[in-house]
Amino acid sequence: MRDVELAFCWCFEDADPILGLQTLASLGYDGFELWPDALTAHPAGDWKLAMHESGMRCVQLCPYFDFVHGQERTEQSEASLRLFLQYAQELECQRLRVFTGPPWGEGVVSAAEATET
Repeated sequence: MRDVELAFCWCFEDADPILGLQTLASLGYDGFELWPDALTAHPAGDWKLAMHESGMRCVQLCPYFDFVHGQERTEQSEASLRLFLQYAQELECQRLRVFTGPPWGEGVVSAAEATET
């Protein structure tokens, strides 16, 4: 498989993965990235089949973690990490792009506010 040159962030909530990836491939995209909702809507096996049918590659998974708001959320984030590592293995994806806390909304910790802890 060739190196990915152009990837697309999957944002089509109700689209069929096979048809969607085939469309993206026809537009010149080589790969795609998935956020948690896409993997909730369609299991990793569906994406793997769609990759096979379209020739596309999953270049990045984008889970949300929260390591800044206490032990309970840290434990939930660690469980999510294990799940996304399984997804990455199944989809032969080499990258996880993550937020260590909420990226927006209530509870955001900006870089200026972050502490070593």
